Amino acid sequence: MEQELEQKLASQVVQVHPHRSAKPASRNRKMLTKLVWMGLLAGIPIGVLWFVNLPYPSIRRPVARVAPILLLPSYMSIDENYRDAIALVEQADQLVNQATSHADIELGEQKVIQAQKSLDALPIRFYTIILNIVLGGIAGGSVRLSLIVPAPAWVS
Repeated sequence: MEQELEQKLASQVVQVHPHRSAKPASRNRKMLTKLVWMGLLAGIPIGVLWFVNLPYPSIRRPVARVAPILLLPSYMSIDENYRDAIALVEQADQLVNQATSHADIELGEQKVIQAQKSLDALPIRFYTIILNIVLGGIAGGSVRLSLIVPAPAWVS
């Protein structure tokens, strides 16, 4: 009688996944482990690169002495922002000084705003170097801007 009941119960129970075993759980765990390791292997170098490119001289100077190639991303950013600022200022100057209509002046105003955004993206130390070069050329000598922004030690 018990055997008959067990057979009835077994016939009524529907197996959802009869061929499934414990292997997929271990596969998922292995895949998760691999993803975590890949994230760490990619994230740690990216974090170090981000850290050494922070605009603090106490971080950048030792890196510049030992491994200057690590500072390449920030140098590329400085170069791009500087070139954009120069080009936009020249365009704004031409639009304002040789304006043929009010629209030219407004466009020149927009170019000045864009140039200011590019200049704002430059580090303060870069401003000091540019101002030393520009003012040194105007004054006929080297001008120190120590009252405004302290110049880096390597700028004479």
